[in-house]
Amino acid sequence: MDIVNLDKKPEIYSAIQGEGKSIGKPLIFIRLAGCDLRCQYCDTKYSWDINQAKMDIDDIISKIIEIAPSSEKGIVFTGGEPLLQQKEIVEFINKLDGGWNYFEIETNGTIPLISELYKKVNLVNCSPKLENSKNPLALRRKENALKQISEMARNGRAIFKFVVIDQGDIEEIKLLRDQYNIPNRAIYLMPEGIEREEIIIGSRILASICIKEGWNLSPRLQIILYGNKRGT
Repeated sequence: MDIVNLDKKPEIYSAIQGEGKSIGKPLIFIRLAGCDLRCQYCDTKYSWDINQAKMDIDDIISKIIEIAPSSEKGIVFTGGEPLLQQKEIVEFINKLDGGWNYFEIETNGTIPLISELYKKVNLVNCSPKLENSKNPLALRRKENALKQISEMARNGRAIFKFVVIDQGDIEEIKLLRDQYNIPNRAIYLMPEGIEREEIIIGSRILASICIKEGWNLSPRLQIILYGNKRGT
């Protein structure tokens, strides 16, 4: 698997999930390299480079066992765009044993899950990119992927997390909700930003919108707790 490097070390770490439905949950994060989009506000641009550490699956499993508390049995595949390496993720899960029972995928919603991964993943944490990302519509809006993940959301196996910059984003979210029949309970709003104060201010603004629309707030807890640091 292609893993993002942190000072020549693979970015595999234990942390509290800071975004989406599983916020506050202690998990192991595996940051995979490569992405098919180029968002203007991306705070992990270093993950775009696919030519990073190639790491054997057995070595990844050994690293996870080394850093994971005995009570922590969940894994998040993040990136970059993890679904570029779906077959490798399936191979990894098949080799993993010892009571690991929760697998979460963070994705931008442009790539459908293959059937083998669809059966194994507990939660798809999908963050479709809006016009504010500055990605061309043809790249960021993929019908097959969004239809599949919307169906998973209706069954409680996926959520849609949107980065919000201004009021126009809310109207775009509503259009996506109606087009793909996304339940309100599966929609999460997240403020754009990498500084603690702007996340807090943005979260206050979005909270009122979430109350009005019946949506959820995702305040980027990792920024509030630790600032803009890798490995958190």
